Amino acid sequence: VLAAAVAATGALFTGTQAQAAVVIESFDNYTTGGNVAAWADFANTFTSGATEWTIDVNNGGFGFHFDDTGNTPNGIDISGNDTLEIDFTVNSGGIYGTTVIVVLEDKNGLQSAYDLGILLGNFASGFSGTASVPLTLPVGFDTTGLNFFQVQGNSFDDTYPFPYSLTLSELRVTPEPASMALIGCGMGLLTLRRR
Repeated sequence: VLAAAVAATGALFTGTQAQAAVVIESFDNYTTGGNVAAWADFANTFTSGATEWTIDVNNGGFGFHFDDTGNTPNGIDISGNDTLEIDFTVNSGGIYGTTVIVVLEDKNGLQSAYDLGILLGNFASGFSGTASVPLTLPVGFDTTGLNFFQVQGNSFDDTYPFPYSLTLSELRVTPEPASMALIGCGMGLLTLRRR
């Protein structure tokens, strides 16, 4: 059971890519060795693409664990960012849609969870784009280094569990859109001043 704080407000969908993002994972270097056994149906199929992973879930949920501490000495630094974004496609699922959950853990073991199915409503088959939620981290969460993150999912129908398929493209954190607009405005003014 994950001891997690769940973000609760301000969710948003977009089909555009964020700028100045910290990429947590592009999923292209994920290996099935990261499977979380408690969540995984062992009949699941993981297919690697050039920049994405597709998960075909036979019957139930899936969960997998990405350990990023091996990429940098102290994990990935997400300081100064306040929005969590994940790019994915729902290839198939139940009539009540598919939910995606992202769990972040800092290097001290403190976790924060984001159930996009609760925050945004379950995603219907055919959804493709970005789900974006505020990065509401618990008090004391150390943003200077992530120990790991997990991505989990489930699909719902009149009978549960239900087979489904997801394609994951990228997970990242970004400054909030208002901050990005201010940065862009500042750069524009700086350019005009130089002229």
